[in-house]
Amino acid sequence: MISLPEVLDLETVRSQEVLTDQILIGRNHCLLEMSAVTFIDSSGLGLLIRLQKKLREIERRLILVSPGEGTRRTLRLMHLEEFFSVAPDLSSAQQMITLPNDESKSIPPVPLDPDLLKWQGEITAANAEEIWRKTVKWLARNSLPSRLVIDLSDVVFIDSSGLGVMLRARKMAQREGGKLIFAGLRPAVRNVLHVARLEEFLLAGASQPESDSEKAGLSIAAAT
Repeated sequence: MISLPEVLDLETVRSQEVLTDQILIGRNHCLLEMSAVTFIDSSGLGLLIRLQKKLREIERRLILVSPGEGTRRTLRLMHLEEFFSVAPDLSSAQQMITLPNDESKSIPPVPLDPDLLKWQGEITAANAEEIWRKTVKWLARNSLPSRLVIDLSDVVFIDSSGLGVMLRARKMAQREGGKLIFAGLRPAVRNVLHVARLEEFLLAGASQPESDSEKAGLSIAAAT
């Protein structure tokens, strides 16, 4: 676990050369704590890219931990958000380390379905309501009863707020007599469902009674 300074520019990169060599010589995976970083330029990005490539070559992991919105925006502008593994906190990063490098092999296939909605990135308290509004519009647009699929194959992390959105979507579909399926869950996301004791309810193909939904809601509260 290495904490990066507030500014990640050419001067910082030069001062971190010895540290970079130590990372590559060592045997451990690398967690870069980035919550303090407020500025990153092309030199800083170049350092991260080089580290990522070299660590991949020796089958080790690089995870960016707690990057701020400015850093995330820079990664999006440079189309690098899919190039790096990003974790919202240390515990999530440690969980991600346990996954295989080629995580996509362990993600179940998403069924080809015209009534499909795709969630992406992280589903947390910061964006749960926005995801919910989009999901409500999508559910309302599709005629029920029908078979609906929410694709989570691009979701890298979900917290209790995200689980709440899943529960609300399942319950809304149930009320309308539809069948809602959550597909393509990554192991890290599936593990969150398992810890909250929601795996059986949310991933069940058949509808569950309303009382089960209430019990599942209590599980979320207990897990947070």
